[in-house]
Amino acid sequence: MIVKAVEALNQINLDGRTMRVNKLLPKEEVAAQKKTRDKNFTPDGKKKLYVGNLPFESSEEDIQKVFAEYGDISDLYLPMRDGRPRGFCFVTMNDDGADKAMAALDGTDFQGRNLVVNEPLKKGEKLAPRASTRPQFKLYVGNLSFYTTHETLHSVFSEFGEVHDCYLPTDPESQQPRGFGFITMEQADGEAAIQELDGLELDGRFIRVNEAQGKRRQSPAAGDESEVAE
Repeated sequence: MIVKAVEALNQINLDGRTMRVNKLLPKEEVAAQKKTRDKNFTPDGKKKLYVGNLPFESSEEDIQKVFAEYGDISDLYLPMRDGRPRGFCFVTMNDDGADKAMAALDGTDFQGRNLVVNEPLKKGEKLAPRASTRPQFKLYVGNLSFYTTHETLHSVFSEFGEVHDCYLPTDPESQQPRGFGFITMEQADGEAAIQELDGLELDGRFIRVNEAQGKRRQSPAAGDESEVAE
């Protein structure tokens, strides 16, 4: 009876208006249909996540290993430019696993960078600024030995407080360290680190530590770059 009524009355003209008649769907089926219309969901109901602030050295295998802890990954897309990763990717997982990964991984350290994990923004949307409870600032660390590793640098600065980001730039061709790095900490911790670590001998070099100011320029000292205010 219901099927016949839908077939007979759907799309007929009534007082100048076209009626739409269809069967009332269960809530679960309605929710599933909404997912298929949402660009953040695939047709089979999987959720797509945006993953940003990735180190350029990260591989698909590295990223997949981290996200696989929260559920099955149905797709991972790592955009490239001139053969190099662009610093972000898209991971597609089941809905529950994606929510867990987003809650657990957003803001966490991954190979020296703090990940940004959220749902991709729709066209025209802008990411809301993150609230900061305490002031942070970035430190420039110069005259580093080419043998100083990310782990060593992170460990040294961790003595003065939580390190939110530790970045050692590498040469795009040789992949060798460029002799300087950047540390992001709470402001009070960073100021203490400057006082104690500027001039410290680390891996055979006397490092320079100060607040990062702006553009970098080549320093006369080999393997070092200094920052100048814009």
